[in-house]
Amino acid sequence: MKTWRERLEANGLAQYVAPFSELTKPGFILEKENAAGTLVN
Repeated sequence: MKTWRERLEANGLAQYVAPFSELTKPGFILEKENAAGTLVN
């Protein structure tokens, strides 16, 4: 999974990384795995 920084840079929007960095907060993402250990959407 790409981070928001990587997405901005990949789309030619690197100049917005610094301004958005000031607005972001630490967080996390929960992902679910099935019994076989494969990520499920």
